[in-house]
Amino acid sequence: MGLVRLNLGALRDDGELVRQVEDLLGRARAGRSDARGQLTRRLATLDQQLARVREHVFHVDAETAKSLGLYEQAKELAAERTVIEGQLAAAGPEPSLPPMPELRQRIAGEFDRMEAVLASGTLEQRRELVASYVHSLTALPEEETVRIGLLPGTLSQMVEDSERWS
Repeated sequence: MGLVRLNLGALRDDGELVRQVEDLLGRARAGRSDARGQLTRRLATLDQQLARVREHVFHVDAETAKSLGLYEQAKELAAERTVIEGQLAAAGPEPSLPPMPELRQRIAGEFDRMEAVLASGTLEQRRELVASYVHSLTALPEEETVRIGLLPGTLSQMVEDSERWS
């Protein structure tokens, strides 16, 4: 465990790790942002369609508008618009990455949590910790080192989830 702790200490100060976490968070948030953009574009399209239906209704008498199905079309468009507005409201504000100092602080917090478990956790807690973060673990006794390969995205997810805890 001492070698694992030593390796974690080296990872804590690794600027490349911070950059990778930032990239992974950025990609995850870009997907959410894109979904929000699609909803916004659909809302704009619905507004244009509603405006055209409204214009048609103004230029024809009520009987003609009813026979052309303009009222029904307006109801359907308005109902879909309500659904899209609800989805946008549920999506919350546009996601953004935390500032770099805050991201580094969150990563350091995760390393503190890992070190605490390694220092005083039960054997089962230690195993669970290693299993949740580590893809590969190679001990090199002749070099007195341990190479730890982290699972892609695991630390990023933990850092992102820590936003919800703050």
